[in-house]
Amino acid sequence: NIGLAMIDKAYAGVGKPLDIMIRGKAVRAEQIKTPFYKRGA
Repeated sequence: NIGLAMIDKAYAGVGKPLDIMIRGKAVRAEQIKTPFYKRGA
């Protein structure tokens, strides 16, 4: 799944883990480098 968020600079960085809330539950997420989608892939 893909999500966009604004986060504090202290937590930003490719590969840094984040905990996000989805429907009231904490889920581990990972920041990745853009572009995360390549046409035709």
